[in-house]
Amino acid sequence: MKSAIDGRPLDGVDSLRVHTATDYIGKAYIIRWTELFFVSYGGSESDTEQHGDDPAELSRLAEHLAQAFCLAVTPHLESLAFEMMTKIGLRVTVGSEQVIIIYLFIYLI
Repeated sequence: MKSAIDGRPLDGVDSLRVHTATDYIGKAYIIRWTELFFVSYGGSESDTEQHGDDPAELSRLAEHLAQAFCLAVTPHLESLAFEMMTKIGLRVTVGSEQVIIIYLFIYLI
């Protein structure tokens, strides 16, 4: 899989597949966030080890970001689908060497 944001390969990147995500419903489409990627840049140690961040905290942060993104995008689902933008990515830098990438998919109801 390649990043929808910058085209970088995401093979081997820590990720979390979301199986119980909430569907956000528009007039004719729904949006669902399906996968979170945690991209570390820098040395050989993971960003979590370098900065002492709790992986559960990063997961909760990513979940809140995904929920907020879905809420913001829901009123625009029909326009996005009309423009064939049914796969959307959000890239958030949460530290000097840690990035969260959230993937959303738009589906016809």
